[in-house]
Amino acid sequence: MVQGLIFYYLCWGLWVVATFLMSKTRKRIVASMYVLILLISSGSSWELFRYSGSYAVLVILVFSMHIILHYQKVFYPTLASLFIGVGYAGILLFEKVVPVWMMMPRLVIVGVLSFVVVSMLVEPVFLKIAVWGFASALGECLYTIILSGYGYAEDVGDWAYLDVYSLVCSLVILNSGFVKVSEILEQTVTNRIKRKVGFRS
Repeated sequence: MVQGLIFYYLCWGLWVVATFLMSKTRKRIVASMYVLILLISSGSSWELFRYSGSYAVLVILVFSMHIILHYQKVFYPTLASLFIGVGYAGILLFEKVVPVWMMMPRLVIVGVLSFVVVSMLVEPVFLKIAVWGFASALGECLYTIILSGYGYAEDVGDWAYLDVYSLVCSLVILNSGFVKVSEILEQTVTNRIKRKVGFRS
C-alpha cells in the first residue's frame, strides 16, 4: 500500500468522529480543527540546514506540547514522552541495522507497541494522544539526527511516520469507545439484575 493513504483515511475518519459524533464541547472544536490542520499541513515540507521534513510533525509537536503544558501534572507526561520517544527512535534504528528482525511491517509493530506502552503509562484519552504525539515527534527528530551523523538523510515526519501516528491515535480512540460501551452494557445488565432481585423479594 502507498505510504500516506492510511494517514489520510484514518484522519478523515477521526475528523468525522470529532465533528459529528463528539459532544458539543470545546474539546470537539479543538479536535476537529487539529485534524483538519494536520491534513492540510501534511502536504507541505520545510528545510533547515541539512534537515528537512513535513510541517505536519511541527503541528503534532505544538499541539501535543500545548495539551501537556495545560495538564495539572506536567512532569509525569513529559517524562513518559521522553521515555516513549527514546524507545521509538531505538526501534527505528534497530530496524535500520537489522531489517530482518522486522517480521511484520513497521506500521504494525511500531503502532501496536506504541499503543500498548502509551495505554499503560497514561490514562486520559486526550493526554494519551498528546504524549504519543510529543514522544513520536521527539523520536523522529532523534532518529534523523543520529542517521545524519552516519551520512544518511531522511525526512522528519515522513509518510511512514504519519501512518504510524494516525494508527496509534485511532487505536487510542477506538479503545476508549470500546471501554465506554462496555461500561454502559455492564451498568445496564447490573441495573436489570437489581430490578429482578428487588421484584422477586
